[in-house]
Amino acid sequence: MVDIEEKDKIRNFQPPVKGEEIMELFGLTPCREVGALKSALKDAILDGEVPNEHEAALQFIIERAAKMDCTPKTEENQKSKLMIIGEIAVVASFSFLYFRLKPSDQDMFRRATP
Repeated sequence: MVDIEEKDKIRNFQPPVKGEEIMELFGLTPCREVGALKSALKDAILDGEVPNEHEAALQFIIERAAKMDCTPKTEENQKSKLMIIGEIAVVASFSFLYFRLKPSDQDMFRRATP
């Protein structure tokens, strides 16, 4: 009976870093990478490789994610992503307006731009 209870404890164990925190840290949506990171953390804690503490677990997640080419989002990183999105929106708007012009107006516009 003790063996069954021990297996239930292991199966129901939840690491100190939740999936939502991982998604927030890396700017991810629910995906396979989040599950892989949580699973690796759980195994590392149960194997005694990582203490069952939030800071140690978070450090493990960051190091493991780096091996998967995931980096924590930073404010600067987010700003550059927003700038790229803004530039794409401007180009898309320009393209939409350009192709709504009559062909003669398109020619006039092409000559006016470098």
